Amino acid sequence: MTHGSTVTMSVDGTDPALFRHTPLPARLTVIDVHLNALGTGIAAGEGFYRTETLASMHADPRGYGLDGDEGAPRFAGGICAPPAGTDLLQASLALRDDTIDRPGWKAWLRLDDEGGARPPTGPLAAVATRVGAERWLPGSGRRTGDAAAVAAAIAGDPALLDGFAGVKLMPQQTGLPGAGTLAILAERGTPVLVHAGVQCPVRWLERHLLPHLSGPVVFAHLGSWPCAAEDLADAVRLAGDDERVHLETSGANIGNFLRYAVERVPGRILFGSNRPMCAPAVQFEHIAASVEDDATLAAIAHGNAQRLFGLTPPSGHGRDAETSWTPS
Repeated sequence: MTHGSTVTMSVDGTDPALFRHTPLPARLTVIDVHLNALGTGIAAGEGFYRTETLASMHADPRGYGLDGDEGAPRFAGGICAPPAGTDLLQASLALRDDTIDRPGWKAWLRLDDEGGARPPTGPLAAVATRVGAERWLPGSGRRTGDAAAVAAAIAGDPALLDGFAGVKLMPQQTGLPGAGTLAILAERGTPVLVHAGVQCPVRWLERHLLPHLSGPVVFAHLGSWPCAAEDLADAVRLAGDDERVHLETSGANIGNFLRYAVERVPGRILFGSNRPMCAPAVQFEHIAASVEDDATLAAIAHGNAQRLFGLTPPSGHGRDAETSWTPS
């Protein structure tokens, strides 16, 4: 009894309104649109991402060192980006080459610092978003010239983009692309995955990025990293109003956040884990616990990503579904 209201509990002591209580669809295919990995021949810098490769993902697709049962969800595809601390052009190209001709896998071309606008951060972020973020942007610390090797490569040969699922942006680290790069992305309808949340507010992206693009835009972390309710509401609003906008789920570990988004824009939500930051299997458990409807869960697990990126994972289950993988 709580404040005069009766709370009905299940036999295992949990609230049926909060958790999924039916089995998951057997062998549910999962496509992870937010992976971080090193391509073949790319040396890692120091830090968290130094050991993750496509080979390690194929050897441990769930990301926590356990095979699991044969009826468990199978992580059979994904889209990978190189981590910071590498030569982003060469690292992106290496991932593209590793994923080519592999069903269900593609690479993000990660853009480097081209000197474009950066989102406001810190205590002034909300004020800057309201009054015009450009007034608060730092005037120093931006790198240009040879730091913009990826942008220069796109400008020299826009067809370079054809080999990738799209581009990944980290505006809080490297700013937005320059006007020329944005024009090429818009002309080609290139999909964009962009970090979004407290460090990169959705309203700032709505003002400074969306008007310059024509293709799909995927807000990472439901647009709310690390779990900011105002950004979540803005991201869901945009996904409902703008057919380009999609949301991926990595780091969105609060059930209320997931249910809020799923109930309003189920066709615009893609599964992402941000591996190796988070284990894919654990991240998917958050989704499965919050989504009761099988068709909606399947759409988030793989259907929406297949539609958006044309990804078709191999048939079968687990590593048995993969062709042999031997990194050079």
